[in-house]
Amino acid sequence: MNLSIVKRVIFVFSLFLFLVSCKKEEQIVSKQNISIQSNSNDLVIEYNKADVVFSFENISDHQIEWNVMVVDSFISVDRNEGSLGAQSATELSISLDRNLINSDSLRSTLIISSSYGDQYTVNIMINNYPEDKHRFSFLVKDAVIGDDGIYMISN
Repeated sequence: MNLSIVKRVIFVFSLFLFLVSCKKEEQIVSKQNISIQSNSNDLVIEYNKADVVFSFENISDHQIEWNVMVVDSFISVDRNEGSLGAQSATELSISLDRNLINSDSLRSTLIISSSYGDQYTVNIMINNYPEDKHRFSFLVKDAVIGDDGIYMISN
């Protein structure tokens, strides 16, 4: 009976060593496989720009497939998908159709997704000045509030 217990202990220990020594298929540990190449995930497009170039890289040790989802119809990208080797970078050209924008400035987003299920949101601030808007500027020396409105006295 004692020999039976020893055999069981040896069997369990051998099984344990076998399972520990088996090499598992390598898995991606990093949850973030895409790294945006800028100081922040915000992108500003000024009023005098029609397009900008945006870079991002794969920081994992494995090739990834990626795709881009554009939220608003006035934004387009030069390609919507691709693949990136380990530790490599790519650039996207982001273009605006300002004819579809009716406000001075607005925000939008671009979502980059990897084949491992990671998503990275790029916030886009667009400064826009519609052409049909009248613009003027002047200096105000003083202002007076009257019964029928505000009077500004210029220099």
